Amino acid sequence: MEFIDEIKEFLEMQKKENGEATTKTYRSKIYAFYEFVSLELREMNVTYICFLNVMDKEKLLQSVEYYVKAGNLKSRAAVDVYFSVIGNFYKFLSKKYGKTNDYFQDSIKKQEFKDAFERKIKELHLRDSDKQEPIERERAEKILKECDKLIDGIGIEKILRKDRGVYSNYISSLIVKLVLAYGLKNEAIRKLKIKDYNDQLNDLMINNYRVHLPDGLAMQMKRYKEIRQRFLKKYQIESERLFLMIMI
Repeated sequence: MEFIDEIKEFLEMQKKENGEATTKTYRSKIYAFYEFVSLELREMNVTYICFLNVMDKEKLLQSVEYYVKAGNLKSRAAVDVYFSVIGNFYKFLSKKYGKTNDYFQDSIKKQEFKDAFERKIKELHLRDSDKQEPIERERAEKILKECDKLIDGIGIEKILRKDRGVYSNYISSLIVKLVLAYGLKNEAIRKLKIKDYNDQLNDLMINNYRVHLPDGLAMQMKRYKEIRQRFLKKYQIESERLFLMIMI
């Protein structure tokens, strides 16, 4: 099988499992990776599988830089999706062939690559969102700290009792964290469905992009899902929306 055939098979699998919208999003990212690897293979006398399996951290980061420069990207949102797509491609290869690249199989190596990826984002001076004038980092950190205080400090029973202002403050804090992380607009927030959130993979489908949630937010979203389920059951509410906008 040729490398391009692996790519096509991967995209076909995504279409069957996640639909056309996800496949469309994945296509540009995985083809950018394909182009990078193909250029590298011109200088080497190895098979594509061998090269994919032995790509080190530096070479993987070069592929990230290639994607950023090829698309003239200024913010990190699409780059986060690229990172996720490559990870899913290696999962696909792992299921198909077994052992693959350690940076996508070994937990220590995965964290090492994730940390290096974050450093590369800073090195490339990518904004945290698509906003023209991103919020200053110091101010954002203060806001996130306040959000964490609210989210982690509110007891489940207070939320379920519908104590005045408790639920709305809790939901608002979660939404603010998503806005700061991904530059979401109100309409995008309203469109989020519970099916868009995967608490097993700690990711969320945003505007047809599947993005991985930061560790802290991932834990908070797991807790929110549990609270949401209990809230719906207690008040006999039916809703597909991820965030229940209830004025209490």
